[in-house]
Amino acid sequence: MTSLTIDDDIRVLDVEDEPAPEPVVNPRPGLRPTAILRAAAGAFAALMVAFLVFLLVLSALPEQRDQTRRDRVLRSELATAQAPVGGGIAEGRPVAILTIPALDIRQVVAEGTTARTTMGGAGHVRATPLPGQAGNSVVMARRSTFGAPFRHLGSLRRGDRVRVVTGQGRFTYRVTGVRTVPAGDRGLFATTSRAGRLSLVTGDPALRP
Repeated sequence: MTSLTIDDDIRVLDVEDEPAPEPVVNPRPGLRPTAILRAAAGAFAALMVAFLVFLLVLSALPEQRDQTRRDRVLRSELATAQAPVGGGIAEGRPVAILTIPALDIRQVVAEGTTARTTMGGAGHVRATPLPGQAGNSVVMARRSTFGAPFRHLGSLRRGDRVRVVTGQGRFTYRVTGVRTVPAGDRGLFATTSRAGRLSLVTGDPALRP
């Protein structure tokens, strides 16, 4: 407390000392390990969600683009009698148009079954004859990503029709059965003496491509 005396009016004015301001300190505490782990876990979760959204939703866009391109190429080759019918067919080249009316499926099938090829739709297993030819022709497509063209393949019933157009003409198949085979079962690709057998293959369970 400070007292100030003025003689003229003999007044006393008491003035309270103001505390000196404390220096401003900008603390910069280090990040705690738990905070770092929480931030990393949050970032990882966000990336996983974005990745799943792309796989299950947005991946259909490149599949549709590739299907449009395949359709344009194959229709042009069918019209000019240049569609491939055998021999050394390049990976990714369109070879057939496959339709399944019961499932509202229309796929332009490309040669090969690499990951890149099946991202654009159904692919023909290179070691098997083309659809419409003698023997067991095998076509594979994804079940849950990149358009999931064979998502409902298991819903087919005996007698349902599958139609194929290739450079050799138009062919119609009837479904004889739907079954699940163990992974790696090579019997699925076995040749057959029956003319014109077609095997459609996809992954199981549903979240497997």
